[in-house]
Amino acid sequence: YALTVKSIALKHNVGYIPFFETLEIKWEEKFSKEKKGKAYVTNVWPMYWTILKYYSTTYDWNQLSDANGYFFLTDGIHLNERSGQILEAFIYK
Repeated sequence: YALTVKSIALKHNVGYIPFFETLEIKWEEKFSKEKKGKAYVTNVWPMYWTILKYYSTTYDWNQLSDANGYFFLTDGIHLNERSGQILEAFIYK
């Protein structure tokens, strides 16, 4: 998906943020030897469960991500603070 978006942006001479590529590099730096991670499975219940835990506990989004087995996502879909800060830095730049 990211490669398709990048090729369309280059073709039409519009801005492109290499967000996916950056996440991939940071993932490799952190997990190059262990390759921890969780595959995405189409299921909205983890999203609702994570939201419930966020508002009913003192966990932050990164802690919930860790508990759910993700590093850059909270629930397999949404960005957590780690990935949000990377995207924020691109936008400010």
